[in-house]
Amino acid sequence: MSQGMVEKRNSETSHPVRVYTRWHQLAVPLGFSLGIFMGIFAVYQYHLVFGAIGLALLGIVVPPMIAGLGFPTRDSLTIGSQGLQFARRGPVSFAAISGWSAEDYLRLGRRKGPTLVIVAQDAPARSRLHDEFRTGLRLWQTSLTAGASRAGEARFHGGWCGRAVGAAIVALSLAVIVLSLAMQEPAYHLVAVGGLGGAFGGVMLAGIRPS
Repeated sequence: MSQGMVEKRNSETSHPVRVYTRWHQLAVPLGFSLGIFMGIFAVYQYHLVFGAIGLALLGIVVPPMIAGLGFPTRDSLTIGSQGLQFARRGPVSFAAISGWSAEDYLRLGRRKGPTLVIVAQDAPARSRLHDEFRTGLRLWQTSLTAGASRAGEARFHGGWCGRAVGAAIVALSLAVIVLSLAMQEPAYHLVAVGGLGGAFGGVMLAGIRPS
């Protein structure tokens, strides 16, 4: 397939996506931390077992909801010869990308600006989007002069970032288990939640991609 044909195909293909920025990304760990804090506080302070579950779920949901309302995620994009064109936000040129990964979603680190996480509607759409991005980036990179800076592919699962997140989840889960067992009346339901969280964190810490 010639470069002209690829460019024509890319210019005609619009991908419905959701685009997340650092605010959406930070809202997730903030929500989990807030939910766990609110749950433990309700049990310790007011001995509300079922209320603690409700408050924990509320704390987990509210920050991502606020981030989604404040920074709408729904968008569409096309991939051209020079980069990504969005319908509701500014374009991202290939030259502005410092690093990228395409595992469960397309993650673009930028030299200037926050990292973008681009999520397609379903698995087939995700595969098409990732393939088009790889093809467009590779064709653009062939035009670079020798020694020019090139955006490299990084992996979250198995990389230092994924392992660090896994270690943090394990540590937080252990803290929940210890605090739950240290209560005058141990909260075994929180122990179970902490155990599930610890298992998930352990998988990430081991560098395995959770299914």
